[in-house]
Amino acid sequence: MRDDHNDAALRAELQDELRELQKKIKKRLGVLRGQSVHRRNASLIKCKSKNPSVYWDLLKRTVGANRKRVHIPGEVLFDGVLSCEEKIREVWGEAFRRIFAVDKEEKTFREEWLEEITQEVRAEVKQSYQFDSLNVDLNQPISEEEVLVIVANLSQGKAAGVDAMVNEILRFGGEGIAKATAKLCQFMFCCEKVPKDWARGLIFPLYKDGDARNPDNYRGITLLSVVGKVYAVGFKCESDEMVREERGIVGRTGWLPAREIYRRPHLFGG
Repeated sequence: MRDDHNDAALRAELQDELRELQKKIKKRLGVLRGQSVHRRNASLIKCKSKNPSVYWDLLKRTVGANRKRVHIPGEVLFDGVLSCEEKIREVWGEAFRRIFAVDKEEKTFREEWLEEITQEVRAEVKQSYQFDSLNVDLNQPISEEEVLVIVANLSQGKAAGVDAMVNEILRFGGEGIAKATAKLCQFMFCCEKVPKDWARGLIFPLYKDGDARNPDNYRGITLLSVVGKVYAVGFKCESDEMVREERGIVGRTGWLPAREIYRRPHLFGG
């Protein structure tokens, strides 16, 4: 009986000690969590990066929001049909093709809207011939200095496109690579054509919500050629000021008016 009483007393003592330790651990974790939040808040305040993804990454880590990671299933459910194995790529391709396709059988399709847009494009093409003086300035070759600045400001941590190149190769590859890229952009500008890889992209699906087997529940992003983007940005820098003078403040993309895109389709892979 005495041994049982001693065991009970020892057990009670150990439980009290365990509770005290748990309180200390909980208090310490609270302090560490507060310090972590304080550091992240300070990082947000001090963040001077021009890359929005850097800021949002810090913000999500501060509030504890985790990115949903979903692996693309080995089967696809599209138009009520379940496909797998060799037909998966074909089904995904059809799903993304429909996004930009004109489907007159769609319930929400408006014939008058399509006709209105078609007429606007034709009017822009016709009006483009009235801006010869504008084209003289836009036809100036892309300078080496412009390309060097663009390469130096390329974002880091971006995925590669069809050319399997990442921004870091150009940015940290040395002056030789940057100058060679500038010569390539100038050559393509004079030839009025671009390599096919510059006009192609890898479509990567990002899961949104719902059934992971349905391609409609994904948002596609296109991974483009790094060198092709350098060329496009170089032309964009030349055109932005001209567009602002002609039409005032442009949209968020800052690209050319439709008339200039149609006049110089080689710049965009046409």
